[in-house]
Amino acid sequence: MKKAREEITLSGLVEMIENGKERVFLALLFFASLLVRANTSWTEIKTIGIHYGGDFIRFKEWELELDRLGTAFFAEYNDIPYYWGFTLILHAVKKISGGYGAMIAVNVLATSAAVIFLYKVAETVTKSKTIALLAGIEYVYCPKLMEWNNAVTSDAIAVLIGLVCFYCYYKYTRVSRKRKDLVILGVVCLLYYFERTTAVITIIFICAGLIKQKFGKNRKLMLICGVSALLVLAAAGLILLKISHGEHGVVSRIKYYIELFERGTIVYETNTFVYEADPSHFGKPIFALDILAIIALRAVFFWSVAFRNDSVYEAVLGYALFLPLVITGFLGIITAFRKKKRELYSLFVFILMTNIIQACFEIDGGFRYRMPVLPFMIVFSAYFVYTAARWYSERAENKKTGVDKK
Repeated sequence: MKKAREEITLSGLVEMIENGKERVFLALLFFASLLVRANTSWTEIKTIGIHYGGDFIRFKEWELELDRLGTAFFAEYNDIPYYWGFTLILHAVKKISGGYGAMIAVNVLATSAAVIFLYKVAETVTKSKTIALLAGIEYVYCPKLMEWNNAVTSDAIAVLIGLVCFYCYYKYTRVSRKRKDLVILGVVCLLYYFERTTAVITIIFICAGLIKQKFGKNRKLMLICGVSALLVLAAAGLILLKISHGEHGVVSRIKYYIELFERGTIVYETNTFVYEADPSHFGKPIFALDILAIIALRAVFFWSVAFRNDSVYEAVLGYALFLPLVITGFLGIITAFRKKKRELYSLFVFILMTNIIQACFEIDGGFRYRMPVLPFMIVFSAYFVYTAARWYSERAENKKTGVDKK
């Protein structure tokens, strides 16, 4: 007699994954990501040539300035020191390789290596290999999210360093709490700071989390730490305002857009949209509505150009992959709160605060869904998919049991 096939249930599959070897999962995810991203990069190079994003255009300008000014470059760009690391890293890669090909390789490798740390963060936070594997698979097969059109920007390295940074943070606060892990976290934070503007936001939240972890029960000390941090930030801002004389920095850009606000004219850099604010609104509560209108127009602009270099098929495929992830990500956030999954709360706070801060400070045309918002939305998406699948499986099993009883 033939042996009856055993039905593979969700609980059985989950058990297999939970008992599986983590290194095998990580290797498979890395090579799958490498294959997807290398393939899309090669296709782009073959069809339209090497295509670079906005940050790369700026990098070429910085590179010329670096050659022209020498060490004076760091004085001219003194109000944005976090650009130094990005510029110097890519400059070094280009000099060593003799061209831009190696930069594409760095881009593909960085975005592929990031999936390893996305898996590690998801597993540490949710305590489930299954959810972590789901998150990794979502990341791999959503190449639209991270550098899929071979745009060599600092975002690729930021995805990797940012996820390493978060993994070290969760490891220190929830797993080991060893001093050496705190030192590693500090080093990674420093690397991240010299790589990307979003790093500043990340590091502030990580420091706040560490202070709360250490002194959470002492409210007076927490208040002192909070006030001290605000004073340090205010002092740093004042120093930057005093010493800044470069025209390319964040402070300079803020000054420029404040002047635009005062004149009552806000113009898109793309010349696609023009929003004229009433000069009398400046400094009044109604001015907040002007800012919201600008942000709304930015969102429209983002969606209009997101797939400008692609065919209709590729654009539809991109949306088909992208929108379900965002929707299930939000449903995952709601589910986490309903089920009181406190381990995921800090990720939610980070996503919320990052979006709010970027909406406030990037109204000049640079508003993008940068790292690490989307990778962490993937964690929530995977959490929701797993929770929903388990719920439907249990419901089906209960119905089956009920029928059998009859």
